[in-house]
Amino acid sequence: MEIREGLVCIEVLRQETIDIRQQTMKHYLLTTIAAMLITYGLHAQPPLTHTQYGQLRTVINPALSLMHMNGEVSVIGRRQWVGIAGAPSVYWGSGHAGLRHMGATTGINIRHESLAVEKLTEASVFFAKGVRISETEYVGVSLNAGGELHGRAVFAAGPTGSCFS
Repeated sequence: MEIREGLVCIEVLRQETIDIRQQTMKHYLLTTIAAMLITYGLHAQPPLTHTQYGQLRTVINPALSLMHMNGEVSVIGRRQWVGIAGAPSVYWGSGHAGLRHMGATTGINIRHESLAVEKLTEASVFFAKGVRISETEYVGVSLNAGGELHGRAVFAAGPTGSCFS
C-alpha cells in the first residue's frame, strides 16, 4: 500500500510541474506576441503623404473632377523638421478644367518629394468623363498617364561642404 501511495504522490507532483511549465510558456508566448504586435504598429516616421484628402481630391480619384466642371486648382505641402538640411518635405498640386460640351474634364497632378539626398518628382495628366448608365445616373471614369523622375543630390563632406552651409 505504501508503494502505491508514493507513486500517486510522485505522479501528482509531476503533473503540477508540467502545469507550471505550461503556464510559464503561455506567459512568455503571450508577452512575445503582444510585443511584436505593439512594435509592428509603431512607425518612427509617417509616410510623406498628405492627410487632407478633402482638399486634394483629384490626386486620389481624378473622376471626382467631374463634380467641379468649372475647374479647380489645389496645392498642399508638408515639411518635417523645419530648418534642418535634408529634412523630409512633399509638395502636391492638382488642377483641372471642365470641357462642358463633352461632359468631361482634363487636368494634371504634380508631386515633388525630398528626403535627405533622395528626390522624387511625379507628374500625370488625366481625362475624366461622365458616362450615362440610366436616364438619371452617370458614372465617372478617368484615364491617367504619367511618369516619375528619381534623383539624388550629392553633398561634399566636411566642414566646408554644402551640408554645413
